[in-house]
Amino acid sequence: MKFRALLFLSILVLCTSSCSRGIQSKGLYVYPFNTPPVEEVKRAYHASIAILKKGSLTGLHYVTAAATILKWEEGKPVVLLSSCHIVDKEDNGQLEAGLPTQDEDDDGEKLINFYIKFPIKVKACDTSTDLALFESTEPAVADGPSVKVAPINSLIGDFVWHIGSPGGRARTVAPGYIVALLKPLPPRPLCYRSNITIDFGSSGGGIFNTRGELVGVTRSHHLRAFGVPVPFTALHVHTSVIRDFLAKHDSSLL
Repeated sequence: MKFRALLFLSILVLCTSSCSRGIQSKGLYVYPFNTPPVEEVKRAYHASIAILKKGSLTGLHYVTAAATILKWEEGKPVVLLSSCHIVDKEDNGQLEAGLPTQDEDDDGEKLINFYIKFPIKVKACDTSTDLALFESTEPAVADGPSVKVAPINSLIGDFVWHIGSPGGRARTVAPGYIVALLKPLPPRPLCYRSNITIDFGSSGGGIFNTRGELVGVTRSHHLRAFGVPVPFTALHVHTSVIRDFLAKHDSSLL
């Protein structure tokens, strides 16, 4: 019996670690199973952006979280949706948003460069829902990529994919499924639980349905046991919570 349990755990660890690496293709990190529809993943991919903070020692900006672009219209501020818990009091004036390049080095590793970078400020931050709106400090000079929030909630078993910035790798794509619905338990709002392996730096990243619509915002990455990711522990703020948050702070985004 003990041997069977150890064998099962060994297989689980191997599967989890192998699936968490993914395959890199022209800067877009995808996984070797459940390939999503091409046009929909492109739309969500281009509307995903990294949030950068200014380091206190170096003075340089580094990738700290992910966000989703909800509005990018000429002559208006660019509006992003992310997590509230990434915001510090001293962040205003030191935050930037960046769209990464698709450059690679000689070994095929993605380079952390940004072809568009602009300062952003906090527009709204709600600790009870762990959601935050950011906007650019200057208006956009042209239209850019954006997505809409799904008008209906996702269900357990729905296929989704997450786009975040694990380990500073902006726009990393990982597919999976909604596996549970967690009722509100303050300070946690209503959340989805997924089987997606999500690491540090992906807070605020969106999860998207097969129509390319935003259905959730990543609140916490997976837990770890002895350094190994524990499956089914990633949490994402529920679609209905996002819609209520936007209705309160900027209904034009719905």
